[in-house]
Formats: sequence, structure tokens, C-alpha cells
Amino acid sequence: VPPDAILEESASLETVGNALFTRLLHTDPRGLRTLAVVNNRFHMPRTRAVFGHVFRVPPTSESEPEAAYELEYYEVEDHLPADVLQARLRKEAKSTPVFAEGGSWRAQTRTLRELAGWLWRENTA
Repeated sequence: VPPDAILEESASLETVGNALFTRLLHTDPRGLRTLAVVNNRFHMPRTRAVFGHVFRVPPTSESEPEAAYELEYYEVEDHLPADVLQARLRKEAKSTPVFAEGGSWRAQTRTLRELAGWLWRENTA
């Protein structure tokens, strides 16, 4: 991959912000529709749930068509001490269902407008 094709999202410190800002700051303005998402193995289930949703919702109205993106996910090794990895895996196991299909977060964030509102008002990360 050429270095100038790599766009890093560094404005946020958590997954929902990473996904939303990637879409708003990188993909939508540039008309990009294919995206490679790279993250640690332990964090990939929640990453898939969040990015999949953020890159599917329409901008302002549920009656608008879903956004058309192709996301590919790449896991990298965790490289964490065993006790830290186990703690992270427990945290992920608790939080991932909220973001998964049918989870409460998706019901509250059906458009980009609702996602942005949620990020500024509801996010406790």
C-alpha cells in the first residue's frame, strides 16, 4: 500500500469516534468507498460492529438509501501481557453486544445526524 493511500483517524480516542470521524473527514469528502480497517485482534469484534454500522447509515433520514461502502478488516497481533489481554477481552465481551446488530446503540443511531448527536451527548468513553 502506498504511504499516501493510508489515512489515519487520530481525532478520537475511542471506536465510535474513530469510525464516525473516518467517514466524515476521510471517506465522504474524498468519495472513497473501499476501506481497510486495521485493529488489534482483541478489539476486532467491536470494531466490526461499530464500523459496519457507521458506514451503513444514511446522513439524515432513514428513508434515504444506506451508504454503499466496502469494508475489509485486518487484525494485527495484540502484543499485550497475558493479564492485560485477559482484562481487555473481558471488557470487550461486556461492551460489544451494545454495538452489535440489535444492540441499544444501533437503535439510537440510525443516521449520521443521530450518530453525531450521540457522540457529543451520550458517549461516556
